[in-house]
Amino acid sequence: MSEGWIKLHRQVKDNSFCHRSMERFGFWTFLLILANHAPQEFYFGQQKIICKRGQIVTGRESLASQSGLHPSKVQRFLTLLEKDGQIEQQMNSKYRIITLKNWDAYQGIEPQVNSTRTAGEHKQECKNDKNVRKQETNDSEFENELIKFLGTQQIENPRAYLLRIKQEVKNDNEAIRKAWKDWQRGNGISSPGQFFSRCIHYHKHK
Repeated sequence: MSEGWIKLHRQVKDNSFCHRSMERFGFWTFLLILANHAPQEFYFGQQKIICKRGQIVTGRESLASQSGLHPSKVQRFLTLLEKDGQIEQQMNSKYRIITLKNWDAYQGIEPQVNSTRTAGEHKQECKNDKNVRKQETNDSEFENELIKFLGTQQIENPRAYLLRIKQEVKNDNEAIRKAWKDWQRGNGISSPGQFFSRCIHYHKHK
């Protein structure tokens, strides 16, 4: 499906696959664009195929042709994404179905709203957008500060380590902030592993 648009959050730069190179970032974004945004049925020969939201029916050669990457690199990237738990693949001799896991978390359907808004509603909407941008800025500054500190703790890849934590606590920044404050105060945390566990604890006991 080539119509419509996709959401692309700034946090994609921290994705464990994407952050290593622009080539990987481009390939992941390409998959997001190719994925179905609504269920679709079609026939491949005599076989009926149902392609769900967040799925792509394709092949390695087709992806290579569309993306401009060598087929072997396409296969390597798909294998890495699958090992990382970001996609699932169903393959046979004719085609493969790629499922982008957590698709609805990336591209959740938003309710339709009346296009007629009052001046007050528009003003409130602008205020909300401003607050969201401010919060995103605060979160980004906090993450950069935390990544910088983790870099002093003999962690090979601090950004990837923080990403693992965010994935484990489902992007619960409040839990991460609380654990970070405990670490700063020396409140039972003296290592990255203890920090990781404290983040999970706060997330589960909200």
